[in-house]
Amino acid sequence: RGSFIAIGVLSLITAGLLWVILRDTPEQKGFNSITLLGEGHMASSSPLPFRQAFKVIFSNWSFWLLCFANFLNFGVSYAFVSLWCGPYFKQIYGYSSGRIGTFLTLFAIFMIIGSFMITRISNRLRSRKKVLLFSFAVSFFMMLMIALKPQGLPSWAFYAMFVLIGLVSHPITAIFATCANEMFPKNVNGAATGLI
Repeated sequence: RGSFIAIGVLSLITAGLLWVILRDTPEQKGFNSITLLGEGHMASSSPLPFRQAFKVIFSNWSFWLLCFANFLNFGVSYAFVSLWCGPYFKQIYGYSSGRIGTFLTLFAIFMIIGSFMITRISNRLRSRKKVLLFSFAVSFFMMLMIALKPQGLPSWAFYAMFVLIGLVSHPITAIFATCANEMFPKNVNGAATGLI
């Protein structure tokens, strides 16, 4: 509970600093305009009105497919990690809270590492699709492993599982957001990225 309070206080301080420091345009902070920085194309396409932007986004079937894929990939692994793994490991395997905590800590550490790696890998491969498919394969195999053999798996399999889910399944949300950003024009992609 203490750690949640500390994180909450730090989040409020960060939000306050962002509110004080950040501005909508570089000129408001006394910097050169976006056009002078060589990014005039960003300023040239003014954002669409709210309803028009949503119409453009929601009429795109690829966007819906992306949302569904994100839900399946991220949603399933997140539900397991955040809701089910504690009771599952306690009731089925009799693991202590300490061991379950170790699994979750591994997951958190490798989620941070994966978040730094996954976009770079995607850019290096020049393919969002390959990274998405690999992430799906990992998530599917992890959940299939538990579905087919819910009891009697060795503990090393779960250590590996939480490392892999942390590395691949959760950070993949960044790739989904990038896909949403890249499939729409500049005047809509901010809304699309938020909606994904």
